[in-house]
Amino acid sequence: MIQIEDIKDRKTLEAWVKEQPKDIQRELSLAFSSRSSLRVLPLYWRSNQLWSPTKERTALPILWANVATYTALRQPSARLDAAAVSAAYRSANTAAGADPSNTTYDYGSATKAASAAAEAYKYAKAAEGNAGLIWHSIRMDANSLARGHAIYSVPLWGADQNPFSEAWASVKTYAKNALVLFDQSDVGPHPLGDWTFWIDWYQSVLDGKPMNPDMLLEIVHIRKEGEDYDYLWTKEPAEANRRVMEIYRRYYPLGGTTLSKANVTDFEPNAQLHWMEMVGLPADLDHIRDPDAVQAFIDDIGDLKDRFEDFADYTSELKGQRNIGGVLSRSADKIMDVLRHAEEKDHLKARRLVELGGDLFYWSHEENARSELGDGLCRQLDSALDRLKDVCHRHLGPSIQAMEALNRLELGDKSPDDWVGAIEGALQRIDAANPEELVPLSPDARATLEDMLGDLRLLAAARAEARTDAWKSQTDSRVTRSAGATTATIGKYIERGSAAAKKTGEGMDETIKWFKRWTSMEDMWGWITELLTNAPPPGE
Repeated sequence: MIQIEDIKDRKTLEAWVKEQPKDIQRELSLAFSSRSSLRVLPLYWRSNQLWSPTKERTALPILWANVATYTALRQPSARLDAAAVSAAYRSANTAAGADPSNTTYDYGSATKAASAAAEAYKYAKAAEGNAGLIWHSIRMDANSLARGHAIYSVPLWGADQNPFSEAWASVKTYAKNALVLFDQSDVGPHPLGDWTFWIDWYQSVLDGKPMNPDMLLEIVHIRKEGEDYDYLWTKEPAEANRRVMEIYRRYYPLGGTTLSKANVTDFEPNAQLHWMEMVGLPADLDHIRDPDAVQAFIDDIGDLKDRFEDFADYTSELKGQRNIGGVLSRSADKIMDVLRHAEEKDHLKARRLVELGGDLFYWSHEENARSELGDGLCRQLDSALDRLKDVCHRHLGPSIQAMEALNRLELGDKSPDDWVGAIEGALQRIDAANPEELVPLSPDARATLEDMLGDLRLLAAARAEARTDAWKSQTDSRVTRSAGATTATIGKYIERGSAAAKKTGEGMDETIKWFKRWTSMEDMWGWITELLTNAPPPGE
């Protein structure tokens, strides 16, 4: 019987796969085939850069074939069009100068997997003379697969240094600095277009941070009705690439996804004090320009402040208590603090107000809230909340809309306490970051983030004590929103704080790109748990 440590060539890999249960052999074979090809992709890509003198030799079909194989690893086979996959390999073979008729690809074939791994080793050795890590990485893949890990979420080189990093850097530089041109003698130079998707996709594969699977499925099946896959990818690479970018920007808009933009506040540098200050988002209030609208806004904020001051006065004796009355009183105080800074419209942290209002509404319906407050205070709180809801809908529509993406999140398999720990750890790593690579937070900004973490801790405790299924569900929704809003706000700080720093920290560009690609709670979890993991522990 072949052991994982015995895998060292085509024969031993094939034998190992065939010894595994039949129901997982397809996944294993596909994983080895895909990841072997992906490891040496930069070598081919660099040798052709992004084009060649003829359209048939553009690197695009090779990239398409790799996306097709990678997508098959994540999707049920029923969702993949066999004609698309065959065309991908046919066009890839043409581009590589191989036999275009060789398009047979058995996803469940141990023989094919072993062949792909051996070819990757052979290609790497010929192109780079540095192929020693190929089989080592395949053994690491086998270990991950044997443990049941989702292999597409495992970095391509694991903990090993990518031996082809120079080739990859060359490709990225070429793609970034120029539009790719190839000669068309009849019309002159012709741009192949924007290669951002391909660069970002391969980087996500290297990092084990998978992109949206539905988007990749669309790209594999990019042909329009009546078109021929082969013609599109080999004869019209510019058109194929244009369509790829359309799909990419639909899923990942320029400047970030709606989820990455669900930050509660923004940040701006204070050059004198050398820190990042937390500020509102004036663009959310740009619609309040007419003098009458501005005056109505000021009047409504003033009335709202009066209502919450009255409630705060009547509940002042509850503030130090740990019961629900104390939570409600402190929540009202936080709203008051935001409103005190709203005398001038542009100073209002509108999204923070929306989120605090949602928290207070949640706590006001806690299972013991009504009995602890009594009828009089309950009526007073309900009135203040109704007025807050009215003010938000009348004046803060853009802020509500900006946070809407949080409503589509699901908590998944992470507990509220998991999220508390992850965000707590991220804030500690931020505190320990090099100030020349990440401008520190101002004391007020850091305190606000700590306060947001405190809100999440309270929700986690409430979830642990919830008795009814209905209240558990409501609490899960609030936990998800709180964790998402806090993580998005930290993401915005990382983006702004690194841009204002003296130098770019190692891996910071990729951290920010990943932040802007979030589409799920899973994405946010991966990002926050890996944030600044190379920072020294606090106190060092």
